[in-house]
Amino acid sequence: MKRLKFNRAVGKRLLGRPKSKDQSGFTLLELLVTLAIAAIVTAMAAPGFSALIDSNRLTAAYNGFVGELTFARSEAVKRSTTVAICSSSDAASCNSNGWENGRLVFVDGDADGDLDEGEELIKIFPATPGDLTLRTSALSDAGAVIFQADGTITDAGTLFLCDDRGASYAKGVTLSIIGQPQLAYDTDETPNGTIDDADGGEVSCP
Repeated sequence: MKRLKFNRAVGKRLLGRPKSKDQSGFTLLELLVTLAIAAIVTAMAAPGFSALIDSNRLTAAYNGFVGELTFARSEAVKRSTTVAICSSSDAASCNSNGWENGRLVFVDGDADGDLDEGEELIKIFPATPGDLTLRTSALSDAGAVIFQADGTITDAGTLFLCDDRGASYAKGVTLSIIGQPQLAYDTDETPNGTIDDADGGEVSCP
C-alpha cells in the first residue's frame, strides 16, 4: 500500500500558527496604568479648560451688549429723536438696576429713562444667559442710557459684566458724552488688572 506523504507547508496552513507575543493584547495592569495616566492628565487640564469657557462666555455677552447699545444709538440718529435703553426684568417696564435681567429700547419722548404710556417700544433684549451680572457705574441714572437725536448722551458712564470670578475678570464698556461705546480699560498708573469706570474708579462686582 502506497504511503501518503504529509505536506508540512499545507499542514501549517490548515492548523494555523500559534500567536506570537507581539500579537497579544494589553494586560490588565497596563490598562489600569493607562487609565490612571489619562485621569491625571484630564484633571490637570480641566481648570484651564473651564476658565477658557468662562472667558469666552463673558466675551460673547460683552460683544452682544455692545451691539445693543450701538443699536439704540443708531435708532436715535435714524429717527432723529431721543431713544433710551433701560434695564427690565419683565420685558415691559424699566424697573431694575440689574441689567442682566433684560433690556428695552424705546423712543423716550420726555427723556426721563422710563417707558411711558404712548412711547414706542422698539426692541426687547432677553436676559443675559448664565450667572453673569451687568451693572453700571458713574451714570447719573443707573437703570437707563438716553441717546439724543445726534447720538450723544448727557453724562458719561460705564456698564460692566461680571461672573463669579470677580472684578479682576470683569469686562466693561464706557460711554463718553459722544455716546460711542468703547472698551473699558484699567487706567491706573500702576495697573492691577481691574477695569476702571468713566470717573477713573475701579468697578466692583456684586
